[in-house]
Amino acid sequence: MASLLLQREREEDIAAQIDEQFVVLKFCAALSGIRLLYAASLCSAQVITLRLGRLYVLTSYTVMVFSYTKQQLAEWARGHH
Repeated sequence: MASLLLQREREEDIAAQIDEQFVVLKFCAALSGIRLLYAASLCSAQVITLRLGRLYVLTSYTVMVFSYTKQQLAEWARGHH
């Protein structure tokens, strides 16, 4: 029983992280145009997959896209000070 509760907590933690990344992706997509909108739609598919309970379908490509968008966001922030 305890292991089921721990697994549930872990799933919720991962879901929260993915949702957070998706918000950043959507924001960067709004700033940077179509290419990042495509990245955001990929991340959206990952969130749907995660919600269905398949936790380990998150790909390195999604991680790579998210790293790229964080860099874009940092560059945008520097340019708007």
